[in-house]
Amino acid sequence: MNTERAWKDPDYRDGLSEDETADLPENPAGTSSLDNRRLNEVHGGTVVTTQPVHTLALCPMTLRPALCGSPSGG
Repeated sequence: MNTERAWKDPDYRDGLSEDETADLPENPAGTSSLDNRRLNEVHGGTVVTTQPVHTLALCPMTLRPALCGSPSGG
């Protein structure tokens, strides 16, 4: 059985036996065994929080005023 074709081609899927249809994965990409702890470690993921997040940025005016939004920075 060609799993990819079974998901993409309804005529092919309709021609599969009951056993073959039962063997198809619930998701064409397969399943994932990652729990929330592992998902939180994913690089590039997004952290969703219901708590306010405060960020403090210090910008020494003597280094690069233009990068700090200084009107005298050009």
